[in-house]
Amino acid sequence: MRRTLFFFVMASVVPALVAAQIVNGTFDSGGAGWTATGGAVFPSAGGNPGGYAADNGYPATISQVFDCGGTGNTCLIGWDFKRDGGGSETFRVSIDGNALYECVSCSGDFSWTHQTVTTTCGTHTLAIEWTDQAHAAVLVDNVTAECVLTVPVEPNSWGTIKNLFE
Repeated sequence: MRRTLFFFVMASVVPALVAAQIVNGTFDSGGAGWTATGGAVFPSAGGNPGGYAADNGYPATISQVFDCGGTGNTCLIGWDFKRDGGGSETFRVSIDGNALYECVSCSGDFSWTHQTVTTTCGTHTLAIEWTDQAHAAVLVDNVTAECVLTVPVEPNSWGTIKNLFE
């Protein structure tokens, strides 16, 4: 009985992650699930690992409409990216037309790095954009979205539940 009570209480206070509906965020199936414009390309090798998205001429945009859980919760959007090549480039990640991450004149090579931004849960349009290319490339892989559901617990809930079983 105590074990059941413990799991009930823990389930009500620990945030839960609910997978969102990002399709082909690993780009292992090329650009399937993404709408691509401009010079967007999807090489099959060289990602982190496997396929990735990049630009082969600018401007380039890839976008996807996805659902990230119920309203009122927090949606964590993440991706891996790598800067490759000389020069500089502006790289932006937007949700519903609002830039949540922007690297203006990204320069200098760096290895795969993970970045995360947050927005509210719901149905969104995710856009990844490359602009102002000057002999540079920003590679993108492993795009994810997870909705963090937090179940509210009243401060005196433990005492109330405990009293029920005494």
